Amino acid sequence: MKQSLSLRMSQHLALTPQLQQSIRLLQLSTLELSQEVEQMLDENPFLERNTDEAPQEDFGLHEADARISLGDRVNEAASDAGADSHDAAGESNASVSSDEAVTDVAESWDGDGSVDLAPDDSEWGTEAGVRKNNNNDSDSADAIELASGLGSFTDFLHRQALSMRLSEVDRAALRFLIESLNDDGYLEDSLESLAQGLAGTEDIEQLEELVHRFTMALSLLQSLEPVGVGARNLGECMRLQLNAKLKDSPQDEIIPVALKICALPLELLAKRDYKRLAVQCNEDEASVKLALTLITRLEPKPARPFANAEQHVIVPDVLVVNTRRTGEPNFRVQLNPDVMPRLRVHDIYANALRGGKGAA
Repeated sequence: MKQSLSLRMSQHLALTPQLQQSIRLLQLSTLELSQEVEQMLDENPFLERNTDEAPQEDFGLHEADARISLGDRVNEAASDAGADSHDAAGESNASVSSDEAVTDVAESWDGDGSVDLAPDDSEWGTEAGVRKNNNNDSDSADAIELASGLGSFTDFLHRQALSMRLSEVDRAALRFLIESLNDDGYLEDSLESLAQGLAGTEDIEQLEELVHRFTMALSLLQSLEPVGVGARNLGECMRLQLNAKLKDSPQDEIIPVALKICALPLELLAKRDYKRLAVQCNEDEASVKLALTLITRLEPKPARPFANAEQHVIVPDVLVVNTRRTGEPNFRVQLNPDVMPRLRVHDIYANALRGGKGAA
């Protein structure tokens, strides 16, 4: 064994604890960073969130809370009025067995009491309709906007049904159809299958009576807002909306052409074969193009505005911005400042630390 003395130079990187933490935090995503910050706030009493942010009213939170409170008041009124309407329904007896089957459905929904009930009629005809609102305010909100703050899609339809002058049996049939709608506002099941499932019998006369009741109730359902509700298929949904437009604009020459197109197989409409559509409708090609433009503006899913789907907002971790306004663009990658945590040392501990340094 030989001992010797030598001189050697080497380099190595020494990471301080602060640098190690910075490297670790840079690897975290926005969600992981938010969880890390929450954990640090729970474990470290010296830290607190920076509260120098915009007040809540700037984001319309008070208005949102007011809307929720209004919906709660409507629901409370529904429970009170529901008991009264249930007692009143128990006093009337149907004379036909099919009427009894439909009336049973009324007990599943008692109304919300937000609209005064009109006197029940023994029969209803073409003159029966939605009672008009006496409010002449020119700034009245749209029906869809009101519905967004007052409940779900079916609740909105039930409120409109309450203002109709109907017998108890016909009202129950309308409620049953409303509850049979799918999430898009369509009536997928046929009236015959609905009658078969409700009656639970093979009696032909009773089934025919139920189908007759449902047929009349369907015409009322399709007269409600939003236009197109209660349609059995897409073609019928578009025709309902076009007929409503035709009532508002009877002089419009394009709407009848659009109605002819909607009566044709939808495959022709999807292919946009203007020449073939023009031949099928016996119209010129220019009118067919205008009619297709009108059709594309229709709502294929009437219940879409009432959908309560979660909104998943993607927050980017980094942003790519152009720092040069003129000439060749110069893009720069930077961290998203909106996702950076805003923390500070608690004021009490910060003042105590300053006082300790001053005394020293």
